[in-house]
Amino acid sequence: MDVIILVGLISFLPFLLFFIFVFPQEFYELLLFFYNPDTRVTFLVGILFFYLWSKYRKKHKKHSYDYFDDLSSVEGRVDGKYYHYRHYIDAKKGANFTVFVDGKCGYDFMLKFENKFEKFLKKISLAYECQSGDKRFDETIYILSDDKILCQDLQEDDELRKLIFELFWSLKKENYIVKSLRYFDGRLILLGVKRGETDEDTYKEIEKLSQHSASLMFKIISHLPDKIKEDDYIHRERTSWAISVVLALFVALLSNGVIKLLLDSSTTFFLPRLVERYDFFMPSLIVTASFLLVYTLFSFFYFYKSSRLALALFLGFTIGASGVFLSSITGLKEMNIYLDNTKAKKRLERVLSTRYRSGRSAAWYVTFSRLDEIKVPHGFYKKFHKGDRALVEIKKGYLNMPWVYNIEKINKN
Repeated sequence: MDVIILVGLISFLPFLLFFIFVFPQEFYELLLFFYNPDTRVTFLVGILFFYLWSKYRKKHKKHSYDYFDDLSSVEGRVDGKYYHYRHYIDAKKGANFTVFVDGKCGYDFMLKFENKFEKFLKKISLAYECQSGDKRFDETIYILSDDKILCQDLQEDDELRKLIFELFWSLKKENYIVKSLRYFDGRLILLGVKRGETDEDTYKEIEKLSQHSASLMFKIISHLPDKIKEDDYIHRERTSWAISVVLALFVALLSNGVIKLLLDSSTTFFLPRLVERYDFFMPSLIVTASFLLVYTLFSFFYFYKSSRLALALFLGFTIGASGVFLSSITGLKEMNIYLDNTKAKKRLERVLSTRYRSGRSAAWYVTFSRLDEIKVPHGFYKKFHKGDRALVEIKKGYLNMPWVYNIEKINKN
């Protein structure tokens, strides 16, 4: 099933891009048809539940890697076992690679280099992280997991700690940083990143490091106790579930805001529009600040003494804040316009100037005497010339933010 979805997406993407660039007006009209105010909440809730269902519906099944699981991956073999890796190389920005190896069912954790914020939260006793008793290990590597079995094994198995530490530092010696070593859905996954310029030897370097990393990862797996239960379900921690739900909500909010901004910036639907385009900027900042306050209190309450507290706060102050701000600034605008039942007031305006911006994304603008410059469709632009008069209809707004209802040209007698 995953293969069919992947192949379908790869096949569909070129047609979608062709449709967007060749028929932009039809694309926006189709987008608005599926994303109007009456269906938007249902649309977002549906995507949210589909994401969570697809993420947790499957039982883990042991299997060897299949090339069609990831069309961008390369297969390798070490100590008679297969692993996969994929890479991305940029000549100026750097390179990264991801290594996948099959593991055991039941684990859900992530290891990374510990940062100052995580150290601070631990110091003031808001976050808890499993301590192995090895000072060098505990001060360097942060364990994103509240799994007691994993913690006990790290405390008792010196060889396991040495293997993990060796994996992190062997890559660091080669100027690669381990961004994460994650156990998810029965696979141990490593992400290594190198900053700066690369050369023609980088691919061979990644191939060698992937094989070395896979060898250590298989040894790490062998030192972890088998947690497979009768029902064969992957063990999910309470805080892990919460992070997934929170992330899904934030991504839905961010997607909603981005789609709305895309529609607002379209010349196809330039009306209705606010008289002052930044009227809802400050109210949206207040909404976002209020959200962050409530979310921070929730994080401190729900993730208190959890290793995932820092991650929860990071998600809230980045993706969450961005999603709430974009959704509120567009949502308040819609509320102000679509709930407004006041009568429109008419006023005469004169066209001060018109201009055309050529290039790949052509645009047309008209400036009126008491309105800011407005981005308009080509058909509207052709109707007006400098000095023309127009009848502008303005409504008060449900939230007392005036908005332009309609603009009509007054023909000269």
